[in-house]
Amino acid sequence: MAAGDVPLAYASFEVAAASPTPDIVVEARVGLARAEVILDPRAALPKVERLVQDYPELPQTAEILHLLATQLEHGEDTVAKAVDLHRSVDLTWPWTAEARRSREHLAALASRGVRVPPLTEAERVDRASRLVRLGSPDKGKEAVEQLLASPPKSPVEQRRMHELAARVARNEGDFAAMAYHQALAAGAPPPVTREPTEAEIQRILVNIRRGVPLKRLGGPGLLQYAQTASRFGAHRFVEAALDAAMGRPLPPEVIFDLAMVAAGSDLDAKVEKLLRPLAARRDALGRGARYHRARALERMGELEAARALYLEVTEERPDDYYALWARQRIDDLRGTASESVRVASSAPILPPRAPAKKPNLTYPPFAEVALNREVSASPAAEASLEEIADKLRGVVSLHGEAYPQLPRAEALLRLGDVDGAQLELYEAYVAYRAAIRRPLRRAGLVSVAEGAHRRYAPPFAAEHRARRELDDLSREIIADVAAAIGDWGTAIGISDRYHPDDRPRAYEKEILAAAERHGIDPNLLFAVMRVESVYQRRIVSHAGAIGLTQIMPRTGRLIAQARGIEDFTPADLLDPEVNIDFAAWYLAQLIARFDGHVPLAIASYNGGPHNVSAWIDAHAKTLPLDALLERIPFTETHRYVRRVLGHYEHYRVRDGMPMVALGLELPEPARHAIRF
Repeated sequence: MAAGDVPLAYASFEVAAASPTPDIVVEARVGLARAEVILDPRAALPKVERLVQDYPELPQTAEILHLLATQLEHGEDTVAKAVDLHRSVDLTWPWTAEARRSREHLAALASRGVRVPPLTEAERVDRASRLVRLGSPDKGKEAVEQLLASPPKSPVEQRRMHELAARVARNEGDFAAMAYHQALAAGAPPPVTREPTEAEIQRILVNIRRGVPLKRLGGPGLLQYAQTASRFGAHRFVEAALDAAMGRPLPPEVIFDLAMVAAGSDLDAKVEKLLRPLAARRDALGRGARYHRARALERMGELEAARALYLEVTEERPDDYYALWARQRIDDLRGTASESVRVASSAPILPPRAPAKKPNLTYPPFAEVALNREVSASPAAEASLEEIADKLRGVVSLHGEAYPQLPRAEALLRLGDVDGAQLELYEAYVAYRAAIRRPLRRAGLVSVAEGAHRRYAPPFAAEHRARRELDDLSREIIADVAAAIGDWGTAIGISDRYHPDDRPRAYEKEILAAAERHGIDPNLLFAVMRVESVYQRRIVSHAGAIGLTQIMPRTGRLIAQARGIEDFTPADLLDPEVNIDFAAWYLAQLIARFDGHVPLAIASYNGGPHNVSAWIDAHAKTLPLDALLERIPFTETHRYVRRVLGHYEHYRVRDGMPMVALGLELPEPARHAIRF
């Protein structure tokens, strides 16, 4: 195609489209569509429509439809279809360069006298909605401002307009404007935006109680009462809630949350007293209670008692989340790096397993050599691709018929195509997971393009049995080969010989380069990758997040736009170098947005920076960071922060460095250029 020989390119893509590898089929069909649009746009139209039908989330759809529309402009009988396609590109993908070009083409066609229908009210709102949900914050805001300046007449579209305006305001951190537009969308009068008076605060709290005395108020109601009072700085009412909770058989989680609401205020003596019964528990909640009881004691100036509790927390479970924070406090109290309390550099690495062969398989002599533990694959730097391919020979002889991906991987290694070999080994892993009835739901370009779970055709009974015959030793050899060519995700996934808590420095070259480029700790990138994908470069989440660091397509587009990177598509996130580089840039921006607070940047990476800003805004300004992290309302984000911080500390210790200092003061809310 690039050389201009479109017919030859078409013939080559036609051959590739018959590949048994799903990702190659997607790429080939995209190439076929481009070639046919150039060769015969009229004939290409139904084939392009079929392509879009088969792959609803295909990253190249806007590009192909724009190209087709441009080709159809020149025929009198096809110009109307060209107008329809250009309008479709602008309405469906309004944030893209193709949409901008389609608008330019529509203007040129209109100047020639071609009828170009104006946008209907519903189309205007639809277009703005897509810009707000999928485009850049600035473009979405601009589209909503245009709607507000010339609002639709339909009540339905007006409601949708205000819902969009509320969403923009939330992303901007303007919660007063968000409440204003939410009220208008609901048909209610706009709320009062000033801070409430003390009398109004009391009325709000009375409404929460609904006439029930605090001593009899249920746990959730008491927590809501305390949190509302804390938000308005009414500490005497928070104190009243704590007093009402003392000695009552409330759920332990409610008592813990009440203590967190009051943390950092002038009520530390009561916080410490409230946490004492919980601190006797020997579970995660008990460890949290002991840590935060120590924090209350520290704030009260009882440093020796606090230090003793911190030491207890670190010694009970050194790899625990609260042990990490306790080490931070011990170091801060000592004023130097901790010498007596250390975290293990990693979880115990699994011991080598004895060679395990299926008794019903006949191992040929050369297979015995290839499957021998002592000659398993060396790192790629120490072994040639030819030598690594040799390690697969015995596995191919045993399982190549059931797993045709394996002989293809061996052949590609001998040809020097590491990426191709990685793909085939991964597809073998995917096939094995399907055979043992633990299928990977989404993976690879095909899942990005389809936006849906992979479809697995049930194999014939004999084939099913053959795939289940992939023995432990063969899987270990496949894992060795995958690790040797840099695919730790497949190695960890297919064999217990490799364990995720070995925490390999996977994709180290790409991570070190990206970390240096964007001024970020490479160990944080390793930790994020460990939690997000377990080092699997082709994984796609149910929500659509892609690749090693699980970047959402919209986030990827916005990162590309912010950095001036043109011609980006979400499929690029399957490339480890692009994925890691984007994650490093984004994390650096989030750390800057939250004044260097790594835990808040981690929470933002998972839960969204606008949500983190809202959580900060919903609590008292005196609340310390470690208590705010307990109050994260999203269960996934709550766990995510803990997991990433834990792996981050492990990677740093393995690198010979202590954990970075984690500040406790919440940052001041401020508008930041990164609002996604």
